[in-house]
Amino acid sequence: MSGNETCWKDFRLPKDLVPQSYEILIHPDLERFDFRGWSCVEVVVNTSVNYIVMHTKDLNITINDIRYKIYSEKIEVERHFIIEKWELLVIKLSSHLLRHSAVLINISFEGILNEVAQGFFQSSYKTNDTKRYLAAAQMEPTYARTVFPCFDEPQMKAEFKMNIIRPKHYISLFNTEKISEKEVSSNETMDTFHTSPKMSTYLLAFLVCDYSSKALLTKSGTHVTLYAPENIINHVDVALDTAVKLIDFYEIYLGVKYPLSKLDIASLSGLDNGNTIGWGLMFYDPMFLHFDHVKHGEYEKQLLTQSLARELIFQWFGNLVTMKWWDDFWVYKSFGMFLQYVGADHLLPGHQMRERLFSRTTLQSLSTANSRVLSVPVENPNQLPELFDHVKYCKGASIIQMLESVIGPEIFQKAVKNFLTEHEFKSAKSSDLWESFTKEVSYNSHLIIFFIEFVHCFCSLVQWLSQHRRERNDGYVDSADGVPSSQHKQERPAGDMSPGEVCRR
Repeated sequence: MSGNETCWKDFRLPKDLVPQSYEILIHPDLERFDFRGWSCVEVVVNTSVNYIVMHTKDLNITINDIRYKIYSEKIEVERHFIIEKWELLVIKLSSHLLRHSAVLINISFEGILNEVAQGFFQSSYKTNDTKRYLAAAQMEPTYARTVFPCFDEPQMKAEFKMNIIRPKHYISLFNTEKISEKEVSSNETMDTFHTSPKMSTYLLAFLVCDYSSKALLTKSGTHVTLYAPENIINHVDVALDTAVKLIDFYEIYLGVKYPLSKLDIASLSGLDNGNTIGWGLMFYDPMFLHFDHVKHGEYEKQLLTQSLARELIFQWFGNLVTMKWWDDFWVYKSFGMFLQYVGADHLLPGHQMRERLFSRTTLQSLSTANSRVLSVPVENPNQLPELFDHVKYCKGASIIQMLESVIGPEIFQKAVKNFLTEHEFKSAKSSDLWESFTKEVSYNSHLIIFFIEFVHCFCSLVQWLSQHRRERNDGYVDSADGVPSSQHKQERPAGDMSPGEVCRR
């Protein structure tokens, strides 16, 4: 690799090093609203190279030590630099790393607690007219790099061991359960948590707060705990009970047990999307958790149930099995959208929740001429916000609902179970999911012809929904050659056609 920073052309990480585990210490200061800490990441060397490339952004970093794990032999660092365009930290080494060796990278860091809900951020709430502060971390999609230097791509899963220093009168939460606490000063305590299963960096979450809590057990023994300020904790019983019932239902429907020993749900204001889907620790806007039997009725209960049903399914789709890259993000979100209605329909029989999915809004989004692109190739970090699109997820969910109708609920559930079981704790492509459906359908010969027709229709729909340029009715065309549409064969824009017409084209 050249020493010239401008020579780096790719924002994707090289595959020379593969992260295996992180040990992290994080120490937020709720008076200065900053944080500091260190991380030690173990990597395996796939290719003998004389550099290390990781992600970092908006951090002051110090490279403490790099050494081989087995022999503790120190590896000298020539220099390091940051490529801000790609949010990359490049560490130039004095020698090439030994292939197949394990290397430990120890880095200290400092940062600011954000005022917006990105990365490690500050938040507040009022109780008895007193403003109280807390610190929370949510990493989706690529904010982990703003909290600690890391390999911040979804397929680069690793185990995480977290240590959090907090004020004594506060508590801290992480993706896994706490195993110990230790006094580190007269007014601070360090909590240490169980090592996580292999997971993507964007699923990390932690919280330092002074909340109260209520807890229940699922039928399979998972501890579900809801954390909220003291002034609203007595109004979260409906949300807590709903979460437990949904986990019980999803375990049966998916045929896969909830993969962790606990699930914490914490009330948190100011989230960009209302909720976050950290594995084992979820943050929720208070409006989706608060239910007052005097003030609220069936409408509020439906909203609460739908919201929990949507976010909880991601503990399996997206967390247990993660996409290899962001261009498949829509598949997981679309399954979440579809199964949200399946779960809500189970808990609210008689409300026709499943029928609401294929609503007028969804049909309109499928037929509009300026329809959103369903699958977006992600080629730089600035494209990631395009992935979060409610209309796009509705489209995908509608297609998944069609698939279930074609092959039947029983075969659909078997295919989903096989996919989750085969790829659990791993990353997968959307093609792996469709392969599970193809394999399950192949055991049922009477469905093959219908499934083939659906796949043909699906491919046509994806092509239609992925078009960036469409003909206009005003006599011009958004085509590469710039030729007026009057010189092309006149056709209606794809958006003006029904899905059936698209399939027949």
